[in-house]
Amino acid sequence: MLRLTPLSCSQGGPILALVFRSWGMGAFVFGLGAILLGIRQVRLGENRSERFLGVALLLGEENASVRGPRSYSPKCLEEVFSEVASS
Repeated sequence: MLRLTPLSCSQGGPILALVFRSWGMGAFVFGLGAILLGIRQVRLGENRSERFLGVALLLGEENASVRGPRSYSPKCLEEVFSEVASS
């Protein structure tokens, strides 16, 4: 179960985003795949570097989850770029 789910989420996230034109939903599904892959790396990592990769995936995706899917929308990114350009 932990082998196929991260793969299907990481490939299915961008496809869902294109089909439903909702980048937030695509980012959520992709992030879920990254979290599951991080859990798998932490649990099944044979050496320290593999477990560290899992922790990095978990912490990075947790940070993205706190910001929420709105931060991935093109309109939000457009607002951020316009604020940066005006300053």
